[in-house]
Amino acid sequence: EISIDIQGRPREINRDERARSSVERLGDKARKIETRREMNLDDQRDSLQRLREFWTESWDIAREMKTNGF
Repeated sequence: EISIDIQGRPREINRDERARSSVERLGDKARKIETRREMNLDDQRDSLQRLREFWTESWDIAREMKTNGF
C-alpha cells in the first residue's frame, strides 16, 4: 500500500503501521462510544431525578389539599 508523507512524497506503509493505525482508530471510536454512553446515563439520571422531584411535589400538594378539605 502506498501513502503520501508530510512532504507529499509517496511512501510504502508496512503491515505493522496499518495494524497500529487501525487499532488506534478503533480505540478512538470506542472512547467516543463510551463518552456517549456516559452522557446518556447522565441524561437518564437527570430525568429520573426530575421525575422523582415532580412526584414528591405532587404528593405533597395532594396531601396538603386533603388536609385542607379539598
